[in-house]
Amino acid sequence: MIVAIPGGEATLRDTLTIKERRTLRAIATSAMELAQKAGANEALNTADADFMLATQDRLADATLLAFLVSWTLDKPLPTADTIGEMDGNVYDAISKAIEDHGGAFGIDTSPTVDKSSPTNGSLGSGTSSKGEPTPTLQSTSS
Repeated sequence: MIVAIPGGEATLRDTLTIKERRTLRAIATSAMELAQKAGANEALNTADADFMLATQDRLADATLLAFLVSWTLDKPLPTADTIGEMDGNVYDAISKAIEDHGGAFGIDTSPTVDKSSPTNGSLGSGTSSKGEPTPTLQSTSS
């Protein structure tokens, strides 16, 4: 898939390899565990909050790197070590295109909390107190 980015075009993969999916799944699991802790109304200390934000950034970066095949910009493709040096507008355009395409996974880390429940909608059992499934990774590629 070819998408317009500031200063050129980028080619993105339509699907990911199993290895790429597993890498993203491992990162997403860390983020979801902390989101579930926050959703269970447990206090997140500063280190947990910082870790959750860093994990979300890592997931976004890993997703972009997994999907980006090439671009017409006069710069080398980013790597895990150089992605922080990317132009923010280019990063955002590629991320938006991946999101619009459905990405590798639909990840919903927003907790479902039922304040009337004595466990405040604890997500540890696999379902919320309303019987809804907890956040899971779902493959959206065909």
